[in-house]
Amino acid sequence: MNLVSKDENVRHSIGTQDSVKWTVLLDGHVVLQYQAGEKILHVALECAEGAPSEFEAVGEESENHYKFRLKHECACWDACAGRRFLFFRKTTY
Repeated sequence: MNLVSKDENVRHSIGTQDSVKWTVLLDGHVVLQYQAGEKILHVALECAEGAPSEFEAVGEESENHYKFRLKHECACWDACAGRRFLFFRKTTY
């Protein structure tokens, strides 16, 4: 996972696909964690059944710890079982 500046001249790796860890919180929400060196990225998944999908950069919680939120119908338990869908490949600021 890379953060890319608007002019695409600056890139920062903040997590690799092979580093993903899934955590199910006590309230049933899922958080994905990615890591690249000292950088850690948390993506909170939120069920958005019947609502528009949304990917939000929450911010840098502390140095090298980044938070994002993904609202999508496939974040609802078993809502997209067996379906194929695309993931975000690039986020630009």
